[in-house]
Parts: sequence; structure tokens; C-alpha cells
Amino acid sequence: MRKDGYKSDSVSYKHKYLLFLPIVFGFTVAGVFFRYFGVFTFYSNLIGFGLVMLIIFIIRRDLIYEGIVGGFLLVLLSIPGYLLTFHFFPYWLPEYWRLNAISGVLFLGIPYEDLVWWFIVGANLSIVYDYYNGLRLRKLPEEND
Repeated sequence: MRKDGYKSDSVSYKHKYLLFLPIVFGFTVAGVFFRYFGVFTFYSNLIGFGLVMLIIFIIRRDLIYEGIVGGFLLVLLSIPGYLLTFHFFPYWLPEYWRLNAISGVLFLGIPYEDLVWWFIVGANLSIVYDYYNGLRLRKLPEEND
């Protein structure tokens, strides 16, 4: 597959089923924090999903850039949705969110925890397919005309 001077290259894994371990670990940590330590679900999910992202970044350092870009892009895509929703339903935020359970710090009227959540979800979504399938991009040599 060739696109813009980059080619998809694959890495083979001997035990592909082990690639699910970071995801299982992240979900387990989130559940334990919520059920046994009483951490608010929002923060336990941030911790669990954040761990999935960090573990994959440690295993596959080549996916860090892709994950960061994917995270920021999903944050940028989510902001207009929030702004439109707040415009048409101005009481949605105080009625829907448990602002007393989170910091209450807002960015453009959006709880910053939500933006962090969208970043982590975007990072995970942008790297998990490549991580599981062993895909990586490599720069192709310049073609001489």
C-alpha cells in the first residue's frame, strides 16, 4: 500500500492473542478502581484507558506520533459538537454532568476532563488497529524522475 511516500509494513507476532492483554489490563484496572476503591467512574475510565494507551506506546514506540495526532484530532472534532449542544440546550451541562465529582474547570464551557477523555479515546482508536495487526509506516526512498 503506497500513499504519499510511505508504505505500510507489517510485523508478525508469534502469539497474536497476547496483544489483547493491555486492553484487558486497562479494563480490569478501571473496574477495580471503580468497584473496590470507589473512584468516580469518569476517573477510573481515564486511568484504565490511559494505561492501555501508555502500554501500547511502550510496546510500539512508532505509534506514539499517530496516537497523539489521533487524540488531538478527536478533541478538535468533539469541540463543535459540545458548542452546538450547549447552544441549543444551555442547561444540559449543569443537569447532565456531576460537576461536583470532577474538577469543574471548563474550557470553552466544556469540562476539561471530557477533552482529556476524548484525547485518550482518539489516541487508542488511532493506534489499536495498527498495534493488533502489526502495521507500521516506513518512509520510501525518493523516486527520481
